[in-house]
Amino acid sequence: MSPSHLVAGQVYFKVCCENEALTRMLIQSYEYLGKQAPSALEPGERAWRFRPMDPFTHADDARPYDGEYEFIEKNLESLCDLPALIDLLQRIQRNGPGRAWASDAS
Repeated sequence: MSPSHLVAGQVYFKVCCENEALTRMLIQSYEYLGKQAPSALEPGERAWRFRPMDPFTHADDARPYDGEYEFIEKNLESLCDLPALIDLLQRIQRNGPGRAWASDAS
């Protein structure tokens, strides 16, 4: 995801795999909160703040997804918006599990 395309309040997705064969996928959703203040970073480094969205319902006192994450620019590459997520999942469907990053043969 390009930093210039991020919109505060918008939800973005990160697809990860639970196993080395890349066949057990996880999709984590993050709400974009805004750019991180430069004082908290290394010189010349930029970061963007996200809130992980909790996929589970919890009692009011148990919130394991509370807090914020900072993504530096290179980590933004692993995030996608909804159209990109749909495209990625369709490629997985065409190419098979573990082949999410394969080019289409068409």
